[in-house]
Amino acid sequence: MARSANREGVGFLETALALLAELPETPATLSDAFAIRITLGIALIALQSMPTPSTRFQKMAHDMTLRPARTW
Repeated sequence: MARSANREGVGFLETALALLAELPETPATLSDAFAIRITLGIALIALQSMPTPSTRFQKMAHDMTLRPARTW
């Protein structure tokens, strides 16, 4: 049952990220996306569907650091 819940949660979290991507980029949406990615990572680790936890997170972190700094 727990794996099933994690699998369903992954789907919801991926949908949430897709919806957030359609919103204007603000500090709030960036913060929400970051929190969702952390939660998604935890669910994927629980499902053991990630080869190593660091692989996907390193790419996400790297992509976020490439964004230009913004002053809101």
